[in-house]
Amino acid sequence: MSYGFNQTNNHRLLEERSDSSKMQLFGFIGALIMIVGCFLNFATFSIQYEGVNFFSIPANFFMNDGEIQDGMYVVALGISIIMFVFKKKPVNALIAAIVSLGIVLIDCKSCYERIAEFSAQYGGNGVDVVVALGPAFFLCLIGAIIVIIYFVLCYMAAAKLNKQLNSSNTNFNQGQSNSISNNYSNNNDQQNGYPTNFNQNNQPTQYYNNNF
Repeated sequence: MSYGFNQTNNHRLLEERSDSSKMQLFGFIGALIMIVGCFLNFATFSIQYEGVNFFSIPANFFMNDGEIQDGMYVVALGISIIMFVFKKKPVNALIAAIVSLGIVLIDCKSCYERIAEFSAQYGGNGVDVVVALGPAFFLCLIGAIIVIIYFVLCYMAAAKLNKQLNSSNTNFNQGQSNSISNNYSNNNDQQNGYPTNFNQNNQPTQYYNNNF
C-alpha cells in the first residue's frame, strides 16, 4: 500500500489533521471577525473644502440606504467557513475565504473608482472628494487571512504526517524485502544440501545429526 501524497491522501490527511483544537480555533476566529466586520462601515466618503471636512457619508458593508450590500455574501461565506471548520473541511474553508477576500478587494477598488468620478465632477477650486476605508474592510481582510493561515497550518500538519507515513512505509518495505531475501537464501541452501543451522560448537546441526 502506497502512502504517497497524492490528491486523495492529501484531502484525507488534511481532514485528519484539521481536528486539532488550536487549528480549528484559527478558523473559527477568522470567520467570526469577517462576520462582525460586515455590519460596520466599509468606507466613508467625504467632501473637503481647503482641507476642512465639509460633510461625510458613511457606507455600511451589509446594508446601505435600505439596500443589501455585498457584505451579505461575506456573512454567508463566514457562516459556511464555520461549518467547514467544524466538519474538518479546510480546503472548502480556504475557497470560501478566498472568495470573501475577492469580494472585499473588488469593493475597495469600486470605492476608489467612484471617488475618481466624483473628483472629476465636483473637485477643483479647493474642493476635494476623498474616501477613507472603514473597519469593515480591515476586519474582513484580517478574518480572511486568518482562515487562510488555518488552512496552511492544516496543510503543514498533513505534510508532516505524510512524511512520517512514507518513512514508516519505506522501513516496512525494506524489512519485508530483507525477510524475503533471507527466506530465499535459506531455501536455496537447503536444496543444495548446505547446512542452515548450527549447534553450540558452531557445527551444522543437520550434518551433526546425520553423522553422529
